[in-house]
Amino acid sequence: MTHKYTIEFDEETWKNLVEHAGRGNIKDYIIHLLDREFAAGRIRAVVLCGGEAADLYPTRIPIPKAMLPVNYRPVLEYLLEHLVHHGISRVTLVSGRKGNVRDHFAPLSTPGLDIDIVTEPAPLGTGGALRSVRHKVHGTFLVANGDILTNVDLSRLIRDHRASGALATLLVTHPDHSDQHDPRRLGHVEVDAEGVVRALVEPEEDVDLTKEPPVADPPMQYNAGVYLFEPQVLDRIAEEGRVSLETDVIPDLIKEGKVRAWTMDASDYWLDVADPREFSRAWEDMLTGKFPALA
Repeated sequence: MTHKYTIEFDEETWKNLVEHAGRGNIKDYIIHLLDREFAAGRIRAVVLCGGEAADLYPTRIPIPKAMLPVNYRPVLEYLLEHLVHHGISRVTLVSGRKGNVRDHFAPLSTPGLDIDIVTEPAPLGTGGALRSVRHKVHGTFLVANGDILTNVDLSRLIRDHRASGALATLLVTHPDHSDQHDPRRLGHVEVDAEGVVRALVEPEEDVDLTKEPPVADPPMQYNAGVYLFEPQVLDRIAEEGRVSLETDVIPDLIKEGKVRAWTMDASDYWLDVADPREFSRAWEDMLTGKFPALA
């Protein structure tokens, strides 16, 4: 059965439709746009909330990084609102046994959000976290670290990932922001001229983080902790043991040329609140009104 509906466009919108449809049928192009937008609603987001903030001075308490308070709200709340804003309604939180993620979010009622929580019996890495929820994933899915603040256009990220045909797309920081982040904490991403990821280099362990961070020279692009994956990626995760997406799974996909980078705009906002300096900046930005509205 088909249904007819008449839509009126203003002149500017009509010109944009004609321009973007090119030689194609305008009706087919509009249907294509709607299909892509509805696709976001079918995407499940998996948010990783197991990492602890024990090294984040001055807290010194083992709370999940996703529960760090920014303007008296857990940073995870801002991320969930951002997902809903972009039409992503199905969200799975993967948390550790410690902390209060389940206590805080289980009764939380957010309009447009279908949320469930999976508790890992033991920390098994980012890949292990995905292994615990693979039965919930049936198509393209988004993975995000629960300790980031951002206003990145997730709708555009999803559309570009689908159009690329890649098995994985990594959100990466803009090179102009290189000096705003600590290279000792973030993995940097090497990207070729076509946007294909050639390497993901994780930071060294056992580095003294109490000293001032070095300036990256030349400027680097960092892994921003947001990924789009196709379900086939789950087949690359070992059936047992600790597995890291960043060191065990993604590098193999990179070797096969199946990972693309999506560079955020220079005007986009992104902070890793697990970094003490960025945690302080998040508070400052909230209190001074610099934290941008959702995009």
